[in-house]
Amino acid sequence: MPLYTAITQDPLPDETKARIAKEITHIHTTVMKVPSSFVHVIFLSCPKGSGYTAGKEGSAASLNCILRSGQTADEKTDLLKQS
Repeated sequence: MPLYTAITQDPLPDETKARIAKEITHIHTTVMKVPSSFVHVIFLSCPKGSGYTAGKEGSAASLNCILRSGQTADEKTDLLKQS
């Protein structure tokens, strides 16, 4: 089962998290042809001063995905292009 982790400097509003989770789920289920119940999305936030770009403090956001083995390179590429 895929696990998407979205990390932002500041907490996101609930409506924004729901919209992002819905879109990630839609993209994943379309590309991988799996039920939506397989897709897990978690939102985390870190305090200001925790993100750096080019060695300097700055706001940062990240979306990570852990997939089970067996996905083709084309499927993973498609996921990245649509995200």
